[in-house]
Amino acid sequence: MKFVHSIFRNSSSEQIDWREFFESIGPTLIHFTMSGCYHEPFTPSTLLPILVQTCPNLLSLNLRWNQMIESTLSHLTTYSQIIHLHTLDLTGCQILDDTMLINIFIRQDQQKFALKKLILQACTNLTWMGLDTISVCLPNLTSLNLSRCIGLKTHSPQCFHSWSKLEYLDLSYLLTLTNQDLLDIINHCHELKMLIIDECLNITDESLSRLTDRFEMLSLNNCSNLSRNFLLNLNEQCPNLHILSMNSITNLTDDCLVNWSMKPWIYLRELSIDKYTCDRLEIFLNKHSNLKLLSLNGNLISQKLEQENLERKFSNIDFVFQ
Repeated sequence: MKFVHSIFRNSSSEQIDWREFFESIGPTLIHFTMSGCYHEPFTPSTLLPILVQTCPNLLSLNLRWNQMIESTLSHLTTYSQIIHLHTLDLTGCQILDDTMLINIFIRQDQQKFALKKLILQACTNLTWMGLDTISVCLPNLTSLNLSRCIGLKTHSPQCFHSWSKLEYLDLSYLLTLTNQDLLDIINHCHELKMLIIDECLNITDESLSRLTDRFEMLSLNNCSNLSRNFLLNLNEQCPNLHILSMNSITNLTDDCLVNWSMKPWIYLRELSIDKYTCDRLEIFLNKHSNLKLLSLNGNLISQKLEQENLERKFSNIDFVFQ
């Protein structure tokens, strides 16, 4: 939230007339962020009711990691501008359940929302039923984060049938996600090119073999049931990757680095791995001239001298040793 300096000059927060403040900036306010605010008056309980009455042109609303009660969140159900929002972030909203989600997005006039980016990370009380219900109202969705939504289980999601425009999808830590679920997503989300499925332990080659050359970002950390053959040939299956993260993968070996070097990713900018030896890694790096960020996890390159040698030889790359 950006404040006008003159309003705060010589004033404490208790002296500020918040309604007057938002009435003065409301018509021009486009983006509003309130993250991790627990002390009055800087809380959604105080400011959200005013915000929804005075900000008719808001396009981005970020309320991540705030403690909200149901009556506070319910203000979104009557906020007319929510129809026109492009971004809504409710990360960590524990009060948000299917009923509240449906009340926010299902209107009597069955209006379609302009929303493009929806972040529901760690909203643990949501189920697939709630997302299935609201999906038809969000035809323009291109980015969705459902990471750590542990209530999403024991149901085959239908919401992705309505979200054919999705480009970015984060399903990390959904431990019950199945190959059939992921296949259904890949089959219906024809624009999908960024996929995060960290810690999705049930995912295997059965679904990931359907990935195509349209994918530009993959994060597969701790997807421990991937075959060696899939990993060896990932560079041919997904040749246009820009970002790749593959930590804690059992069958990722030095042979993969060598094989990837034979047909390198020409667009690869960021890579995170934890299985390598220095000589094979250098072969890989010599073939990937566009790489800008390399995160090497684990202690295989633990000597300071080895780290310095890599940094000197490949000065165009920012190394992260963890």
